[in-house]
Amino acid sequence: MANSFEMDWGNIKEVGGGEKVDFMKLVNGQNQLRIVGKPSLIEIHWEKSIDGQQKKVICPGAGCPICKAGHSPMVRYQVQVIDKTNPDGKVKVLEGGPTIFNAIKQFAMDPDYGDPTQYDLKIKKEGTGRETKYTVIAAPKKNPLTEQEKEAAANAKPLSEVNKTKTIDEIMQMGLEILTGSIADLGNDDFAALAGNSGVNAPTSDDDWDAL
Repeated sequence: MANSFEMDWGNIKEVGGGEKVDFMKLVNGQNQLRIVGKPSLIEIHWEKSIDGQQKKVICPGAGCPICKAGHSPMVRYQVQVIDKTNPDGKVKVLEGGPTIFNAIKQFAMDPDYGDPTQYDLKIKKEGTGRETKYTVIAAPKKNPLTEQEKEAAANAKPLSEVNKTKTIDEIMQMGLEILTGSIADLGNDDFAALAGNSGVNAPTSDDDWDAL
C-alpha cells in the first residue's frame, strides 16, 4: 500500500523519516483543535539501529527491504491541525489510527457539519496503553480562523514534504538491526534491482476523502 497524501475524509478506511515537525500530543482529558488540511495515509517502520536507537522510516512501498525482511509497516493517518488546547500559533500534525480518523470522517461526511476545517473538534482521551479510548465531538458553531491561524496554515509545509521517503539504497545504509547482513547476502543484480525500485509507489496527492 502506498502512502496517500491530501485525501478526502470519505476515504478513511473503516475500523476492521522526514523533517522535524511538531506533533499534537493528545493528553488525558479534553483536547481541542482545528483541522487545517486534508488527511494523509502514512506507512511507518519503527526499527532499532545497531547502536540501539529507534529509527523512523517511511515505507517506500514496492521493493522496501524492511518489508522484505518480514517487518510490516504501521499504518497511520495524519492531518495538519492548530492545537487550541495549548495554543502557540503553530501548525502541528495530528497522527492516529482509524478510530480517531473515522470519527472525524463521520462529521466530515455529515451534511449538517461538512468540511472539518470550518469548526473546532474536541477529542477526549481516557485510559492508557491498549485501554485508551477516544471520543470525538464537533463544535456545533462554525467559527472562521483568525488571520494569524490562516497565515500559519498557508505557510505550513505539506505532509508530502514532511514525510520524505528515503530511497532503497539510503534505507539499506541506515544501519538497522533488521537489515544487518542483508547487503552482504544480496548479489549485485539483486541490490541493483532493489535500488531501481526506490521510486516505485511514490506518495500520491490530491486524493478525495471518500477514496479512503
